[in-house]
Amino acid sequence: MIQNQNMSIDGFLAEYVDHDDLSSQGTLPILVEEDRFRRMRGDRKKHHISGRIALGNLLGAIQGDVANIEPGKGGCHTRNGMLLNHWSISHTDHGAVAVKSTGLFPIGVDMEPKSRPVDRGALDQIAAQDLKKQTPYLTNLETWMAIEAVSKATGYGLSISREISYSRGAWRFREESWEVVFEQRLVGGVSHLVSIARLITEAP
Repeated sequence: MIQNQNMSIDGFLAEYVDHDDLSSQGTLPILVEEDRFRRMRGDRKKHHISGRIALGNLLGAIQGDVANIEPGKGGCHTRNGMLLNHWSISHTDHGAVAVKSTGLFPIGVDMEPKSRPVDRGALDQIAAQDLKKQTPYLTNLETWMAIEAVSKATGYGLSISREISYSRGAWRFREESWEVVFEQRLVGGVSHLVSIARLITEAP
């Protein structure tokens, strides 16, 4: 059963979709990238549809709208060439979440089951050496998720993850400062953590 849940988080709105049963979905939802979708196999198709359903619902998308990821800008929702929203999507084996900012500033999200193990070796793959001493979190999972959310908000993804640092209460990427907040959410019957990164317009 699909479950849509709205919440407002610090200037953001979010939409959640469980994807344990998408059989009621007929035609492809608005914002599905059809060419890319048809090349997908198995669970990737399910994840893509769930994320795009959540995103389309959240944005109030109509036919002809475009939702692309642009380097330096993150997810951009445009209509007739005009930017309407910044957005981000994340999904697990249990469901998907889409978020949008309530202003025209970039946003990033990561969602993971709370039980997901992230060992030091995995974190080393995406984190700068100094970050391990700077991170404010007690678990590798939270640090991973903060890096992932900021990386997605920039539009560059994890290719720039080692440029991300933390100091004076904010996450940093180049000249930008980011706030990361966490929420807990039950998705597909499984407890998840959700990290949301938003651009700080005035750095602390």
